[in-house]
Amino acid sequence: MPVCTILAALTAAAITGPAPAARGELPYFTRYPDDAYRIVSQFGSSTRIGGGWRAQPNQGIDIIARVRTPVYGVAHGVVVRVAVEPGRGRVVEIATTGAGPAYLTVYTHLHSVEVTEGAPVRAGQRIGTVGDTGTVPRGIAFLHFELLKAGQAVNPEPLFRTRPDGRVQCVDPERAARPPEAGGYAPNRLAEALRGNRDGAPLLYPVACLRE
Repeated sequence: MPVCTILAALTAAAITGPAPAARGELPYFTRYPDDAYRIVSQFGSSTRIGGGWRAQPNQGIDIIARVRTPVYGVAHGVVVRVAVEPGRGRVVEIATTGAGPAYLTVYTHLHSVEVTEGAPVRAGQRIGTVGDTGTVPRGIAFLHFELLKAGQAVNPEPLFRTRPDGRVQCVDPERAARPPEAGGYAPNRLAEALRGNRDGAPLLYPVACLRE
């Protein structure tokens, strides 16, 4: 199948879906607003974007988006690594800050990087853009995102902040620019969220919506 056909099909799957159900009853593809790029390869999936199989299950999630779509930090943190790797392309790693233990958030295949090692990052701050660097199917740009606790991969998808209707909440750049005490995004409490308290600290969605 031609690459352009694969890209068209995957992009369509990433930005369309059936109408939403009631909160708490949303099937996978109705968790996203109509203007949001969606997860097309879930945590633990054995399927590769563009076809084929992974040697190991997906340790993160993959979100197909247009090249240069903004990528945001999902929580308050500090940049601990910026690198270029043969397989993962441009990579940013951010250790979360806030109550409880630190988690590592990893963003790969970036087109551009807009942060430096050692710099603090606010939840919702733009850290780079979606790209196709590293080893990726030709013509397909996507963000591979991972959440790690003590080196072990954690499924981030259930932890994303949601709107009252149960759909994923897109980042508001204006709110992200304000400190928490002025109405910005609150410091994360991931430990509480991972214990089942979703109201404690859901993560922000890492890719900008189509209409930012």
